[in-house]
Amino acid sequence: MQQIASAGTTCSGDGPSLDAALAYCGCSITSKVLASAAWAGHRAACNRLLAEGCEVGLEAACAAAEAGHVSLCSLLWSKRRRDYEFCGDVEDDADLASLDVARVAEAACFGGHAHVLQWLEAKAQLYDERQLRNQEGRRQKINEDLAAAAARGGRVSLMHQLLEKLPPPSAVSRGRRLLYDVALGCPLPVFRDLAERWRQLEPPQPGAPTAAADADGCTILLSALGSRTPDWKDKVELVLARRPDYLAAVTAERGAPPLVRHGIFEWAATQPDFEQRLRYLVLDKNAGAAVAQAAAIAAAGAGDLGALRFLLDECGARLSDNCICEAAAHGQHAVLEFLRGRGQLPRTSSERRTLDPSAAPVCVLAATAVLAAASPGHPSGQVADQVRGFWSRVFKRAARQGADLAALRYLHEQLGAEVQLQPIAEAGSVEQLKWALGVAAGGAGAAVAQGSAPAAQHLLLAALEAGNLAAASHLHACGLAPVLPSARQVIGLGSKRATEPEFFVAVRWLVEQRRAGQAAAAGAAGAAGAAGAGGAAAIGGAAGEAAVGLSNADWAKLLTEVGEEGRLDGRFSGNQWKWLQATFLASPVLPHATAATTARAFGFSRTTNRRLADMLIQRRQEAAASAAAGAEGSGHTAEAGAEHEGGRERERLADVMDARRLVVAEVAVRFREGVKQWEDRRADAYTFYKAVLPGVGN
Repeated sequence: MQQIASAGTTCSGDGPSLDAALAYCGCSITSKVLASAAWAGHRAACNRLLAEGCEVGLEAACAAAEAGHVSLCSLLWSKRRRDYEFCGDVEDDADLASLDVARVAEAACFGGHAHVLQWLEAKAQLYDERQLRNQEGRRQKINEDLAAAAARGGRVSLMHQLLEKLPPPSAVSRGRRLLYDVALGCPLPVFRDLAERWRQLEPPQPGAPTAAADADGCTILLSALGSRTPDWKDKVELVLARRPDYLAAVTAERGAPPLVRHGIFEWAATQPDFEQRLRYLVLDKNAGAAVAQAAAIAAAGAGDLGALRFLLDECGARLSDNCICEAAAHGQHAVLEFLRGRGQLPRTSSERRTLDPSAAPVCVLAATAVLAAASPGHPSGQVADQVRGFWSRVFKRAARQGADLAALRYLHEQLGAEVQLQPIAEAGSVEQLKWALGVAAGGAGAAVAQGSAPAAQHLLLAALEAGNLAAASHLHACGLAPVLPSARQVIGLGSKRATEPEFFVAVRWLVEQRRAGQAAAAGAAGAAGAAGAGGAAAIGGAAGEAAVGLSNADWAKLLTEVGEEGRLDGRFSGNQWKWLQATFLASPVLPHATAATTARAFGFSRTTNRRLADMLIQRRQEAAASAAAGAEGSGHTAEAGAEHEGGRERERLADVMDARRLVVAEVAVRFREGVKQWEDRRADAYTFYKAVLPGVGN
């Protein structure tokens, strides 16, 4: 919910609202929020989110490209997360590198923005000349995909511009694949003209494959049915007038190609008038029972109650288990409520407990349906009887899918499900977490007393790994997980999520928690100082320093992982590194820190140590000269002594800050050296392939 609220705020472009959302969401801003701001064209909001360390995935650049914001697209493209590391096969690596810019280009074409496409070609290497083989073939494939994207978006002029760069589709299959997208997004005259030009929809020749085996042809018909244009019916009529055998193939109950049997209404079900299209196909065109059955599954998954009611009541479609599972898998709770009202949800029994579909919360019905479908014996009404711990598995799934507290209590109290803390820590609310901890502590749902719950340190790590920062903060603030994780632990959690790189939120949470602790300790030390020097010494000693703030070892781990290794392998982006380095430089200097201890903690190279020594020597010389000049005109020994002590403290702080700046500079240098290393390896591989393989690069 926090992320959704933030997305709406960034779309509005309202600065104060964005400030409030950031304060409310804390560190949980994600790439979806940035993409929302990019699509709306709010550059100030994008800059603010970038400065806050928001994840910069490819979605943001795609959103800006689709909306035609070329300057924002340029900004977000330059800031995106990149994987610099070489995968081992130079040609595969080149293919992977070209996928990103191709995705952004397709988004620009879908939105109809030729100027964004021109920028991508000129500045983002859309047609990368470093590709190894079949350069002309690769360029042609890119242009085909771009033309298809423009066709899906109904951008007829841009589509024609791109088609002019292509030879006429000589291959039947290639022409048909392009025609799918033309049918989806372009008006009837364009669809008809291109079908004729590419010699599609012509009657089959004697001996040619029948329509039942012609998945491409059937897909043209289904694309026309699912068209985004208001003349969809005219396109369907055109197809059927020329190839009536396609309808027979689509409506065949047996022998239909796999593409038809699965996802037959993939596009039509996304249209708001799905029911009207079904009435046309089923009533006007006499489609068979197989179409009605497939359409019912599609309607359930899309949440279209009107279409589902028509199919069940007027067409006699049978309600299959697949309908229930499809609705449950897509979170279509309104469909499940509709089916419950008709008494068409089966009872499910396990472990001598039976779920009553007339009384259970709808999210419990959804989780039960999905798990029951995967259980032995499906589709029997007693599918779960032989599955031990079935209701606990349902609890786990429901918790991870955001079920409310009432649903979780129902599963525990009515069906005997075990209350599992980890899925709630990963995806639940603070309210749910309090209840679950109370149950685990024997409180039967009562509030958890301080320290009475079981050890929750592992739950804190689980919440961080899942990005549930509210749960992590609660566990720490209430003392259930009093020890904050180390930087190494947090970075280790991120390495488990290689396929989900949006992990900087956990890094930032740790830094913010440490900073808050440091600020609180500093305030306590100030209060103790007012009461007496002895109290201040007790709070400000080495033990107190170890308990607050980030140690140099933790900073070293975070800076290296985020600024160097994580940026090289695509786990972190440049703006996240900028946020971390700025926070590091702005963090308070501990009372006993020196330039020398900082240098040792970060393991400076010999060159950096030499630079630090030169900087310190220069400052000592400047300070000595300034002190000598000041001493000549001073006749107040006590004041001069105090000023001398103050000068020494300022000198210490300046020395530490010099060392910190060198830390940041050294990490940046190592990152640039790493990038150069990978680029050199690619260049060497390119040279090798070019030398041993004929035609490489041509």
